Amino acid sequence: MKIAFICPYFGKLPDYFQLWLNSCKTNKNINWIVITDDRTNFKYPPNVKVIYWTFEELKGYIQSKFEFEISLNTPYKLCDYKPLYGYIFSDLFRSYDFWGYCDIDCIIGDLNEFITEDILKSYDKILFLGHMTLYKNTEEVNTRFKIKTQSNIDYKQILSSKENFAFDELNPSSINTIYFENKLPIYKGKDDFYADISPLQYSIRLIFYDKNYKQYFEENKKQIFIWNKGKVIRKYIEDGCIKEAEFAYVHFQKRKMNLRDKSLEYTDKFLITPNGFV
Repeated sequence: MKIAFICPYFGKLPDYFQLWLNSCKTNKNINWIVITDDRTNFKYPPNVKVIYWTFEELKGYIQSKFEFEISLNTPYKLCDYKPLYGYIFSDLFRSYDFWGYCDIDCIIGDLNEFITEDILKSYDKILFLGHMTLYKNTEEVNTRFKIKTQSNIDYKQILSSKENFAFDELNPSSINTIYFENKLPIYKGKDDFYADISPLQYSIRLIFYDKNYKQYFEENKKQIFIWNKGKVIRKYIEDGCIKEAEFAYVHFQKRKMNLRDKSLEYTDKFLITPNGFV
């Protein structure tokens, strides 16, 4: 099946953005669309398309899709628009079976190992957080954001308010609540699907969610991540032994990551430490 992610980003892209692009490149059968106002001369691989828009141009484009006045004063407010991207950018996604959004503060691994054909055939929505989510590209799925939740807050209220509702994540008026309340097919993903690093401490400590989507933190471990020829591997110590596990991607939530050595942009293997790349 054909998959495309869209990633609007405004302002200076991270120093390690080329590493993100390189990690997208290894997923040759998946496409990305980056919308940005940063015209730095990065080496965009064939499966990553860049659209140069200002934030005001994007706002105008989104406003043209709605008859009521939207509120979109800062890029952060785009979190509330993410579940509507299939509707807003329907022309860009026309030839794809699934569309999605993902953040660029991450390094992508081998997504095909985790997003299998069986999962794509069985679910309308894959994953549930703003740093990566996929939706089946049908008119029914792309307009489910219009379903009102039991909170009685609908999408018009969300899009016309300056407040951020985290419509893309977990709260009583979110897109996930629409899926939960209406028993729509959503795939949560297993704990080893993605590595979401907590921003609350310096060392690497992962965030997980239980079967009820309640957040918890793993116990502290000595660990490090490696990106090796398109795969994200965690090396960690447990019971006195060095073990490893593969993840679909690693996410650096609100974490400053430094790229001190530009030559890493040309390598197919590097370490991911708590504050950068080696």
